[in-house]
Amino acid sequence: MKLSVIGASSVATLQLGIALDAMSREMAQDQRMELSLYARDEWRLKAITDQVTVLVRDVATVTSTTSLDDSIFEADVVLVQVRVGGLTARDFDETFPHRAGLPGEETLGPGGFANALRTVPVLDVIFSRITELAPDALVIVLTNPAGIVREAASSHGLNVIEVCEAPHALLSRIAERLDCRMSDLFSHYVGMNHVGFYVPNDEHEFSRLLDLVPIDAEHVVAYGAVPLAYVRYYVDPNKYFMSQRDHPSRAQELMALERSAREFLGRGESPDVTSRPAPWYSLAVIPVLQSMISDERTPLLVGTSNGGRLSSLPDDVTIEGAATVDRAGVVVTPGLPTVPPLALELLERHAQYEHLALDACRDPSEGNIVRALRANPIIHEDTPIDELVEALVDATRVPTRMGPR
Repeated sequence: MKLSVIGASSVATLQLGIALDAMSREMAQDQRMELSLYARDEWRLKAITDQVTVLVRDVATVTSTTSLDDSIFEADVVLVQVRVGGLTARDFDETFPHRAGLPGEETLGPGGFANALRTVPVLDVIFSRITELAPDALVIVLTNPAGIVREAASSHGLNVIEVCEAPHALLSRIAERLDCRMSDLFSHYVGMNHVGFYVPNDEHEFSRLLDLVPIDAEHVVAYGAVPLAYVRYYVDPNKYFMSQRDHPSRAQELMALERSAREFLGRGESPDVTSRPAPWYSLAVIPVLQSMISDERTPLLVGTSNGGRLSSLPDDVTIEGAATVDRAGVVVTPGLPTVPPLALELLERHAQYEHLALDACRDPSEGNIVRALRANPIIHEDTPIDELVEALVDATRVPTRMGPR
């Protein structure tokens, strides 16, 4: 199996190597992979490749290239993990919403919208090349905002899923509390990227889970389901704006970690990757790869096209739910849990926003940007949006440099 990693110069790719090495202990020796690492910065790519080659020596043969076409040609799986604009752009996304008294976040709210406006046009070019050179590949989207990016890829006719560690992290805590396997809970989960809910079996079970997320129990009860922690930005945006405004952004923290890691790599040494965990590989990516390699339809939790599963949402928006994957493709598990009214209302509004946001990414007129922004669930009628719109229009003019995830 050939796995092409797009955006492989990220330091986080070292943790992909560690996760692949752990996976190799469960594989037969004749199941070696071809791992093709692609990035545009040749020096950074070489430093990462040298380290990854050692990490995956028991599971994969590694090649690296600055040619996108060479990397994706006849790939079986393409992992998309680019960050357009690098961490400087992420810092912008996490800070400019403060102008309107809103928290900054790279996936949700105005920050996530700015990220999408920069990212989708660049990835549309990459998705077109995959369509030409690896039309049967399974495309795995890690790039944020992953729901919008997956919908963009799907519009090219690609076989694409979105994966995220956030639902797995929530469900692992619930599984521990309920003393069951995490996979037993997949059929009770429904959501969109960073906006999702575990729907409990009954009131007794629900009462046992109210303290598992950093959201006041009264709000959790109102939703009638256990939300992802990210829903806190919608529940109390002012609280998280106040907590952010006098502190460095997460992007600024990551820049410092990145500089340190690059210094180690420049000396040919392996940095301490635990300083910035990358759980999305072990929780969300590796299970998909294992299922494909073994050709067994093991239970997974991934984002696919809605396809009518939630009838009040557009068919092509990304819905996270139970599915299986093997070499023949993705099979969505029939049915979704019944979503309580307030939770469904949030999903409906988020779906409307994501749909309009993708339109704005491809036709970034001020009118399209305003329509998508007003649909965003974090925006309320008193939000001063003029400066946000100005910043979002500027985001479409940011140079499209790809940086690490």
